[in-house]
Amino acid sequence: MRNVQQVAPGKSSAIYEVLIDYSSLVIDRMLSEHYFSSVELLSDNHNDVVTPWLEAREADSERHVLLTLRDHRTTFCLKWGVFCRNRVNLTFDTNDDVIVSPLDEEWVLYYFHEEIFFWGEPTKKAIGRKATTPFWESTNSGAS
Repeated sequence: MRNVQQVAPGKSSAIYEVLIDYSSLVIDRMLSEHYFSSVELLSDNHNDVVTPWLEAREADSERHVLLTLRDHRTTFCLKWGVFCRNRVNLTFDTNDDVIVSPLDEEWVLYYFHEEIFFWGEPTKKAIGRKATTPFWESTNSGAS
């Protein structure tokens, strides 16, 4: 897929460490109660339900997001609209959990491979970073 760029392995690993920290240490397949005061849940896999649900949470289809495959420690950079239109290929075909976040970590989407989506806006940044430190900058930004 031309609109999806794989992030270099070293950088991908650093991004993975940040994004995976948003997942729960207690219940391994959801967003962490440590970072989110509330989490929205959708348990469905039908495009006519999921796509509008995703688009209602982030209206800017041109916004760049990072998509991390949980079990493979692989990260991709793509536009939110590309994810929404191609989420079946980007999630179901991998049989992997997926974490998606814009570069500023304003929100986090966790997709559990049994068709469960968790959406939250973190109340603090992952792994003890200051709220003013975007992880993208702290990992030598760029997708190459």
